[in-house]
This record gives sequence, C-alpha cells and structure tokens, in this order.
Amino acid sequence: SLRLAQTESVDGIVTVGVPLGLSAPTRFLLPLVRQFVRFRKKTGSDIRDPNARARHPGLEAMPLASVAELIRLQAIVTDDLARVTAPILVSHGRLDRTAHPRDAEQIYAQVASEQKEILSLERSGHVSTVDYDGEALALAAGEFLGRELGRE
Repeated sequence: SLRLAQTESVDGIVTVGVPLGLSAPTRFLLPLVRQFVRFRKKTGSDIRDPNARARHPGLEAMPLASVAELIRLQAIVTDDLARVTAPILVSHGRLDRTAHPRDAEQIYAQVASEQKEILSLERSGHVSTVDYDGEALALAAGEFLGRELGRE
C-alpha cells in the first residue's frame, strides 16, 4: 500500500506491521544462499494469541525468492516515503518478531501526510489483524478511514 501511495493517488492508507528492512545477515547472505537453498524452514508463528494461532496456520517454509523480492521492494519504498501524502494510519504490533516496531515510527516520521496517526498494538505480534489486538485495529482503521475519507 505504501508503494501504491507513492506512485498513484489514493484516498487513505492503513499499514499493519510493515517491515522496512531485514537484518544485515539476511540482506547480505541471501544472494549466495539462494544459489543452494530455495526455502528456509520457519520456526513458528508470530501470532501471540494461541486461539488465533490455531485458526491461522502458517507456512512451514519461506520461499527465498519471495524474501529477495521483499528486500528489493523495501529499498524502493523506504527511499520514497516522503512521496506518501495520503492520510495514513500506521499500526504495528509491539511484540512483533518479524518486523521491528521502529519501522512504524520511521514510516510515521518520514511520510509527508498531513493527517497521520500511529497505533501501537500492545499485545500483538506480526499478524496483528488476527491477534489479541485485531478487533481494536479493525475499529481504529474504520474510524480513521471514515473520519479522513469523510472530509470532502
């Protein structure tokens, strides 16, 4: 959604757990590792609520080609954050082990949007839409978009 808002006119944006970068070893070793390995085994879910985790099983492995595409996209999106001018709600699970919560702070600080809010989801991990704070996120997103899109 950030990339779309950088290249097209959009009415509003809600981001959820956006990773702006991956750790240094992953970024630098991926091109070499991809020559020998196509998938990386996952070690578990980043959903804190055990009931939600049971309802939303994750993939057993991560395709490294997808990680390479994500890294390429992250570089473009991060460099162009100031091009985002649409109203934006930046949300992030405080207990996210996949994308660091400081990425939400960076998005909030660098977008040029006049109407912007940041929402810390205190009890959730990466998949906060279905985690403990999922209902609060849905309500906040609905209120934000209703308020911002109702300006006309």
